[in-house]
Amino acid sequence: MPSYGVFLRPNRFDVSAPLAFLLLGLGLGAGVLLFILAGREDTLYTVGSVLWMAIVAGVFTYVRSPGKTVGIELTDQSVRLGQWPDDVIHLDRRQVATVEVSGAPWNGEVVRPAARSYLIEGAHYLSVICHDQTVFHVALDKENMYADRIVESLVNRTALVTPFAYAREADRAEARKAVGSTTETTSTPVADERLWADEVRRHDEILLAYLPYETDPHLHLEFPALSDVTVEQTAEFLHALGEASALRTESYPAVGTMAHGYRQTVRQLAVEWSKAEKNARRAGISLLTGPHQRKITQASKLLRHAESASTDLERAAYLQQVKAIMDELTAEGAITPPRRITAEIDARAQLALEGSAE
Repeated sequence: MPSYGVFLRPNRFDVSAPLAFLLLGLGLGAGVLLFILAGREDTLYTVGSVLWMAIVAGVFTYVRSPGKTVGIELTDQSVRLGQWPDDVIHLDRRQVATVEVSGAPWNGEVVRPAARSYLIEGAHYLSVICHDQTVFHVALDKENMYADRIVESLVNRTALVTPFAYAREADRAEARKAVGSTTETTSTPVADERLWADEVRRHDEILLAYLPYETDPHLHLEFPALSDVTVEQTAEFLHALGEASALRTESYPAVGTMAHGYRQTVRQLAVEWSKAEKNARRAGISLLTGPHQRKITQASKLLRHAESASTDLERAAYLQQVKAIMDELTAEGAITPPRRITAEIDARAQLALEGSAE
């Protein structure tokens, strides 16, 4: 299922960087002064001054640490917005009448009354207006490449274009225009075509490596981060994948700079794929909350039980439980299962039910 997301992660407390560093300097300066004036003569003062500086540094780190993620995620069927993962509003796209983007970043002023607001000072915000006149405000990162696409899709009520396949025609034209200004480094057309073919093969290898994560329920339940666009490494990979697909052609392009641009894009895709897969495997299910971890672990166990079930009826029952848990996790914003995986589970369950009825 195509899915675009735009997210911001502000500092835990709304304290500007200059003020935070000023307070840090004053706090550490007070500790150093205490050490100089009295620390040399008294062990208690020495320990106290060092402890004071440690506390000041710890408070500074905590104040400047990232808070919870705020943003909006859009699919062809739903809109999810709010503060991830604990305070997320789920809307059917049919509920949304229109959206409006603020003309300027929010500076703390009172805005249009809303059922819920998720605003960040210094960031623009999106107002989501439903047919029943319910309004929600959510911070919007206008620099994010998907922001305009989300707004356009909601305003024009158009379907999303999957970031895993070909980009929109406008994106293709823009990418071709960009690579048109690059300098070709290949010395001969024959050598350039050979290099282009090498990158096509590399592109195919990445697609084949990624395919199991899109189709194997076990892999999705073990490494859900690889389909979660709120994870930075995953978002970067999907962006690179869309760019590579936009520039790919069935045969060697007549314009040499197009081939050069495609090669550069696939090389970047290989880097982003390595980062995304390593991050997803390292994270496992650790990015989920405790209750969500328990649910997804239960779904994995039930899936294994289904595969070792002795009867079709037993297998169908297990698979239906797996589907129910995944639907619940999806509704709660914990996972974003690829469409082919949910379809695969449905097909297995249906096949088992048909087998049990014979």
